[in-house]
Amino acid sequence: MMRKARRRWSQRVTETSNALDLEQGVFTLDDPRAIALSLKRSADGDSCEIGRFSGAVG
Repeated sequence: MMRKARRRWSQRVTETSNALDLEQGVFTLDDPRAIALSLKRSADGDSCEIGRFSGAVG
């Protein structure tokens, strides 16, 4: 008889989390509008512009 594979709690959280996937360095941007747009894209789940401001992050 095979034992059921145990799942770690962290795997369950990762799979079911409703957290935002923020663009890297979003809070290091100098432009408040750019930060707001990035957060809006993350909330909307729009991934077509991810990395748009990547040159501005340090």
